[in-house]
Amino acid sequence: MGCTHRLADWSQVNVNDTTSCVKGLHIGGLKYIAFYSGEIHNIFVDPMHIGAVPCDEDGAIRCKQYFVHSSLVGVNGSIYHSSSYAAMTDAEWDDMRAQAVQERADKKAQSDKEVAELNAL
Repeated sequence: MGCTHRLADWSQVNVNDTTSCVKGLHIGGLKYIAFYSGEIHNIFVDPMHIGAVPCDEDGAIRCKQYFVHSSLVGVNGSIYHSSSYAAMTDAEWDDMRAQAVQERADKKAQSDKEVAELNAL
């Protein structure tokens, strides 16, 4: 508990919604966890880390990353709980956005340079 579990990259998650029992970290609601015995955990998952929501009956979701918050002691009525995990994934999104913007700016600069060279001919 208190740890983020993650896979190295999306190649480790099957993102096809029409398949089940395939690679990826698996999470789910009460119907899904009813098949398991032992300790059950409450987890937080950022939607950007969800890779597939299969169309089958068991309610499993495959994801790339989640945070284990606590042990399940009873069913609670809320689907969302705020945590510092959300702030961490927000920071990850900020980094991803900044990288995408920088890559686009680099490509535009290269394209502008090529256009200027062609116009100089």
